[in-house]
Order: sequence, then C-alpha cells, then structure tokens
Amino acid sequence: MKPFTLVFLQHAKGRGDLPADGEELERLLEQAVGRGRQGRPFGLDDKVFVDYLAQRLPLAKEGVTLAQVFADTHMEDLYLACACVHKVPEAIATLEKHHLSELRTWLKQTNSVVDEVCQSVRIQLLVGLTPAGPRLVTYRGSSSLQHWIHVVASRLLPPGKPPSGNGSPPASLLNALENIPFQGPDSEIELIKRRSMDAFRQALSEALDGLLEDQRRLLRSYYIDHLTTIELGRLIGKDQSTASRKLALARETVYEETKRLLKERLRLASKEFDSFVAAIQSNLDVSLSQFLGERDDEDEK
Repeated sequence: MKPFTLVFLQHAKGRGDLPADGEELERLLEQAVGRGRQGRPFGLDDKVFVDYLAQRLPLAKEGVTLAQVFADTHMEDLYLACACVHKVPEAIATLEKHHLSELRTWLKQTNSVVDEVCQSVRIQLLVGLTPAGPRLVTYRGSSSLQHWIHVVASRLLPPGKPPSGNGSPPASLLNALENIPFQGPDSEIELIKRRSMDAFRQALSEALDGLLEDQRRLLRSYYIDHLTTIELGRLIGKDQSTASRKLALARETVYEETKRLLKERLRLASKEFDSFVAAIQSNLDVSLSQFLGERDDEDEK
C-alpha cells in the first residue's frame, strides 16, 4: 500500500467514495498535499497533513466522490491550520500576518472592541479556552479560513453590534460585563448581573494579584502590548510552544481563582452560578484586556 494511502485509510473509512484503484487514491492525496503546500511547506511532514485531512473529511454522501470532496475543500487553508495546530512557528506567523491582521480590518467597520476581540480570537485559535485545545482543530476546510475566523469573531462581539453596525466600545470592564449574554429569565439574570458586578471586579483583581510576577508580565505583554506567542517565547527565552502553554496556564489560573472567590461571595443557587461562570469564561479575554489596560492607565497617573 502506498505511503499516503496507508496513513489516510486509518481515519477515512466511511468518509467519501474512495477510489477502488490504489494508484488513483495515492494520486489524489499527492495532489491534495501539493494544493495544501502552495509553495509554503512550513516544515510540516506530508504524512502529518494527510492524517489531519483524513480526520476532517465530511461523512460520505451517495454519489459524491473523494475527488469532488477534495475539490470543494480549501486545502491551502486546511494545511495552514494543520501547521498552526502542530505549533509550527512560520505557520503561526503567517496566520497572524495575513488572517488575523485582515480580521482587524474587518472589525474596524464598526467601533466595536477591536483589540479585545482580536486578542480573544488569537487565544481561541492558537491556545484554546477548554481542555480540547486550540479552536483551529475544528476547522475542516469546507469554507475559507478567513470566513471561518470571521464567524468565530462574530460570536465574540457584544450583542447588537455586528460588523456592519456603528456601536461604540465598552468604556470599562463593568460595561463589558453588562454585555455578557447570560442564559435564563431576563429579569432574574439582570438582577444577578447588577449585584455581581462589584464582586466580579474585586475577584478578578485579587486573582491577578495572586499570580506570580512572570505570569502577570506574560498576560500584560499579550493583552496590552499585543505580542504574539512567538514574541512571548523570545521575551521569556523559551520556544513558542512553551510560551503558549505558560500563557494558557496563567489565564486558567485567573479564571479558576476568580470563580472560586465568586462562589464564596455571591451565594447564588447552583444553576445561577453555573450560568454566571460560563459567561465569565467566554468573555474572560475581553475582561482581562480591559482590566489590565485600566491598571496600566492608573499606574501612569
């Protein structure tokens, strides 16, 4: 069995009408790798990409051949996502230079929280907010990577402020908290939000104070100075992968400590508290960016 075919078939059963001819399948895979590279191999092993591609194919549809599936797949974008997920520095630099810089331009069509949303998207794509890891692993190539990133960003915008609108950015962390989309009866949730704002702000402040100095510096460099994870690695004398892990750990430490302090002080019912905490987690990047910025402003006065 040919090398690409051997790797591909480990995950591709039931995903596309596979050619009966082994030579034809190998040829299709070679073409897919070639389309993905497009002169930018990033040092990624071809078999790694073939394996990645196989795991992200849609389920087979009657009459749809594998060649047709491949033709409809944004192979170059999927290759870039694969390289980023595997922490290839050149690929991450390419994603930030082209796709994330374009995201900033797209977001500037509105007066929304451009910097905060961009930072949040960067973390979701390259680091991840859950144990599942980087959000990029869920990109399957069925649409362009840029469009997919726009969708991710749209879900982080404050309610009622799509990219075509003229909304103004939240003036402070408290305004950002007011925009958190809670689940549940409106009147009940609004009451929880109002009486929880001060507690949230205090808990977040104490969680940040409890960090090690190098963790605070890492968060400030990422959220306020807008350093990439590659640049963070240089700053701390480590590689990009280590910098990403340290950043994720610092962020998770803040989240867990904020959650612990709020649980002690708010005395909400379990269901109410779960809704509140879920909203905090999904908006933590915006909150951290604004809160650290406020601290820097106060320090300069």
